[in-house]
Amino acid sequence: MTKEKLQLTVQLMAIEHMLAKLVAARYLEKGYTPDLIKSMHKLQLEQARQETFPQVDPALSDVAASEYEVEVGRLQQAVECLVQAAQAK
Repeated sequence: MTKEKLQLTVQLMAIEHMLAKLVAARYLEKGYTPDLIKSMHKLQLEQARQETFPQVDPALSDVAASEYEVEVGRLQQAVECLVQAAQAK
């Protein structure tokens, strides 16, 4: 991995972390229960599954859509973990 790619990867990780913390804080502020959060995330994931990338080759679009779904799910799990940790305190 080049230094530039590593730097971009680390920057993206930091953005994802801060985004997850912001979303979790908002959920906690609103008083959302873990069950409500899971339900909301399920709907969001279903929407992510419908995402397409028509500007690229269909095979590449399928790969991108699959990766998008995985990343949305990963960020949702991070938010859920942060909410659970905050509620356990």
